[in-house]
Amino acid sequence: MKYVALNSDGVSRVVIEDLVKYTCELDKFTYEKSDGEIGTLSGYAVGYCLINNDIDPNSVTASQVTDFLKPYKITSLQSDFDLVVEGGFIYTNGDQFSFGYEQQNEFYQKQSLLLLNPLLSSVQVLTKNNGIKDYSKEEFINLITFANQFKDEQTKKFQMFVNQIKTSTYSSIQELKEIKFENENA
Repeated sequence: MKYVALNSDGVSRVVIEDLVKYTCELDKFTYEKSDGEIGTLSGYAVGYCLINNDIDPNSVTASQVTDFLKPYKITSLQSDFDLVVEGGFIYTNGDQFSFGYEQQNEFYQKQSLLLLNPLLSSVQVLTKNNGIKDYSKEEFINLITFANQFKDEQTKKFQMFVNQIKTSTYSSIQELKEIKFENENA
């Protein structure tokens, strides 16, 4: 395999041949060559890609480079999505909640308890800003509904970005970097 990075004019700037190991990220490439050379490259104007040894590096286009980098942008957005969901939400009463795996699990356990035990009329819930609070059965069901809507909205937004990345054409890594996944409601 060969590594090819393009300059801002779309011309091959760096070519590294004889790769035996490598790790690709959106804006970082780590490699090992057959002669033992090890390195890391980053800070791209247009981007980079890997090509077969029999392909001329000068034939690589900016579009090929960004197409190669699309899966790495999606991986980066997945991490951002996870952080946004874990960061949580602000409920309608001003209470702030984390919504990572543990918090989601705790919400669903409490929901099950409320549904299975008719004698329970409230549950205690840990908020980020107001400590532990009591929520009535109805309030908690509304909270769970709100939390699920929050996660569903983030999931839809993430999927929209994935579809956009997969179906669009980009001329540089900068265009891919401009796509950001953030929580506008936090």
